[in-house]
Amino acid sequence: MQKKQLINGHISLLRSQKGGICITMIIPFDREQPAANNIVMHKLAQRAREVLDSNYKSYEAGPLHGKIDELIADVNPEAGAEGIGLYISSSVNLCVYFPFAVRERLLISDRFELRELMYKEDYGSPYLVMVLNGQQARLFSGTCNILTEINDTAFPMRYVDEYSYSKPAAASSFSGSARVVSFEKDKSEMKTIRLRGFFRQVDKALGAYLSGSPGLILLAVQEELPLFRTITAHKGNIIAEFEGDYGKAGEKQLAEIAWPLMRSHLEQRRIMMLRELEVQYYAGKSIPGVSEIWLAAHQGKGFRLLVEKDYHRAGFLNDTEEQLYLHPPKNMRKILTDAVEDCIETVLNKNGEVYFVENGSLQEYDHIAMITHD
Repeated sequence: MQKKQLINGHISLLRSQKGGICITMIIPFDREQPAANNIVMHKLAQRAREVLDSNYKSYEAGPLHGKIDELIADVNPEAGAEGIGLYISSSVNLCVYFPFAVRERLLISDRFELRELMYKEDYGSPYLVMVLNGQQARLFSGTCNILTEINDTAFPMRYVDEYSYSKPAAASSFSGSARVVSFEKDKSEMKTIRLRGFFRQVDKALGAYLSGSPGLILLAVQEELPLFRTITAHKGNIIAEFEGDYGKAGEKQLAEIAWPLMRSHLEQRRIMMLRELEVQYYAGKSIPGVSEIWLAAHQGKGFRLLVEKDYHRAGFLNDTEEQLYLHPPKNMRKILTDAVEDCIETVLNKNGEVYFVENGSLQEYDHIAMITHD
C-alpha cells in the first residue's frame, strides 16, 4: 500500500508542475543487457540537452543540463526494470522504474507526460503471496515485481507436529501386515487433521493483512492447496495458485513466479472494464473518439476514460475554442500537440477516472472511449 501511495504522490507532484520547463524521458530497458541500457539512456539525455539549447535561453537550459546529469548518474540499469521514466524541472528530479514495456519518448513542454506513471499506479495494486510447504507458512507483500517477506509476531509461522505415534504391537504372521497398514493409515489421517488445524491458525492470522482486499497468491505443494482451500475464510481474495515446494525460495525467485500471475489478474480486470464499456456503449452512455470526448470532458461528463496506452493525437482549436478539430480549421487559434493528454488532464481535474489499456483494445472506438455520468 505504501508503494501505491508513493506513486500517487509522484503523480500529484508532477501534475502540480505547470508553466515552466518540464522534461519527460521514457526509456525502454533490456533486462538482459544493462550496458546497452546505459547507451540508450545517455543518447536520449543528449537529445534532451540539444532540444533545450535550441529552444530555450541559456540561463533556462543550463541548470537543467546539470539536473539531467545528476539524475542519470543515480539510475541503476541493472534494476531488472523494463523501462524508466525521468522527470526533470527546476524543482523536480525524479526517476521511476517501470515493470512493463515502454516506448522511447522525449517530451519537453510546460507540463509532464504522466501516462506511464498512471499505468504503473494501476499495476501497483498491492498483493500478498502465501508460501505453504507443510513445515511453515511464509507471507510476502508485493507491489509490481517486488516482494518483501513479512517478519513479525505472526509470520513466518512454523508447523510443529507434536503427535506421538504408537508403534504397532507384535502380532502373529497372519495379522502383522494388517496392523502395519492400519498404523500407516492412522498416522496419515492424524497428520492431515493436525495440518488442517495449522492451516486454520495461518488463515486466522492472515485476515489481519487483508484489509483493503488485496489479491492473494498461494504457492504450495500439490496436496496442500486443496486442503487450505477447504478451510480458508478468504477464498474471495485468492487470485491465483501455483504448485511446488518453495519453502526455501528467496524473494526474487518467488517474484518471478508471482508477478506474472498478478499481472494476468490485472489484465483480466482491464478486460472486464472493456466489457463494461461495450454494455454502456449500447446503452448510449459512452462516447468514442478524441474529438467528442474532448468536448464532453470539458463539459464535466466524464466518469471513466479508457485510453490505449500509446495513443497520441494532435488537435486544433478555432477562435471560439469550443470544439476540437483533428485537422486545422479556418480561424485556427491554437494547436494541441497531444489532444489525448488534454482529455486525460481534463477528466482528472473534474474528478473522473482514467485507465490505460493495451494498444489495439479500443480500435473500434478510435483508440479512446469515455463512459459518461448517469
